[in-house]
Amino acid sequence: MQQTMSTTYDIIIIGTGIAGLSTGLNVDPSKKVLILTKDMPRVSNTNLAQGGIAVTFDPNYIESHVQDTLKTGNFYNDEGRLRKMIQEGGAAINTLINWGVNFDRDDKGKLLLTKEGGHSHRRIIHYKDTTGEEIVKGLLAACKERSNIHLVDQVFVKDILCNDQGVYGVEVLYKQSLCEILSQHVVLATGGIGEIYANTTNAPISTGDGLAMAYRAGAHLQDMEFVQFHPTALNVPGHSHFLISEAVRGEGGILRNQEGQAFMEAYHELKDLAPRSVVSKAIYDESKKQGSQDIYLDVTHMEASYILKRFPNIYKECLKRGIDITKDWIPIIPVQHYIMGGIQTDDHGKTNIAGLYACGEVACTRVHGANRMASNSLLEAAVYANRVADHINQSQRPVRPVNWELINRSIQDVNYDIHLARKRLRQVMGDSVFIFRRMSDLKSALEEIKLLTEELPAELMCESYFELKNMLLVSQLIIGGAIERKESLGSHIIEGE
Repeated sequence: MQQTMSTTYDIIIIGTGIAGLSTGLNVDPSKKVLILTKDMPRVSNTNLAQGGIAVTFDPNYIESHVQDTLKTGNFYNDEGRLRKMIQEGGAAINTLINWGVNFDRDDKGKLLLTKEGGHSHRRIIHYKDTTGEEIVKGLLAACKERSNIHLVDQVFVKDILCNDQGVYGVEVLYKQSLCEILSQHVVLATGGIGEIYANTTNAPISTGDGLAMAYRAGAHLQDMEFVQFHPTALNVPGHSHFLISEAVRGEGGILRNQEGQAFMEAYHELKDLAPRSVVSKAIYDESKKQGSQDIYLDVTHMEASYILKRFPNIYKECLKRGIDITKDWIPIIPVQHYIMGGIQTDDHGKTNIAGLYACGEVACTRVHGANRMASNSLLEAAVYANRVADHINQSQRPVRPVNWELINRSIQDVNYDIHLARKRLRQVMGDSVFIFRRMSDLKSALEEIKLLTEELPAELMCESYFELKNMLLVSQLIIGGAIERKESLGSHIIEGE
């Protein structure tokens, strides 16, 4: 990857998931594009996505896709935007395919479809159980072919630069120096917030940076209380909570309690394919009834050859932890997975700040409502990446003349344990701002996080410090939204005072 940067660009995109890379590829090739990521290009939540992309090619099935999404989102969705997203989905997916992204097909070349929670039909395209990895691979290869796209990794974007006329660039930490890079347009595609929780399916880079820098710049955020918890993460002591795709249940996986009973029938008519918030609550209730967290996902009734072909990566990862899923039940537990809230955008991904756009998980388009339906997130990112790029292609904004800055500041030697503060934050969020919430716990958590914020030393010149600041801010925004919403809705479940 190119590791040099100019002082000015037409567009700066932050993030190398499907939202960021697709936006860059959709931009007019005559425009100079800089794509930044704080880690390596393949490190993103998109790269970890297993299940696939929900897409409706046949107009006769658009209505069922809309209705399934509305039901899952507790009818809090923006129905107009949702309908447009589904209508434009087929074209967005064909664009991905044209860029070189592969999806599983049958012997005749027809796309294979699977089913996941909340879906009434098979409408999810996939690449085995590593769909996201294939998407990122294809898009990165396509970006390398574009001479107008510069992709630079190991760059931490600290803040958005704004004046009274809007965005004029970003301030970045690069090679232990602060630099200003100028641009008419900035696109935030920074993903989620998983690292503020002790247990998450997210990539380690998911510290809410885009949300925090947008908030500091004056962008409007909304619905931050709607945090989704995936019901089936691998639960093996001493190991990370590897995601067990919802597609496993889509293909016939059965949830069982410690007695081996298939319990989902007692909680929802869709049984194991109920929406995620319903399944997470059912697992919680079953655990409470039996007095232990021993809940399992069973695929042993499936043909071993089919499991190995359809879910090779899940099989491999479970085997590393001593579980042969062709013979053993998979121990699972709900963990943080996705945030439905985020930066408020319009139909073109624009924020209230001129020149600033948001796309993907960091944005709140309201298409997901109060609870995202499985595999709609990659669809949203692909569709809105097209919309953001189309609007930028037709837009002209002058860049404020500013001299490029290289500010050398040494890392301060202070007695402050960033790792410990981060651990305390994650513990508070896991204990008090998880699936089930009590108002008293939320208020106590908010005070604890405010105290952690007050304990921060003066600005340190290191990425981990800036990440912690962002995590503390985003946590307060989530808790603030949760306290304001007094009644349960979707993923926001209030148990009591």
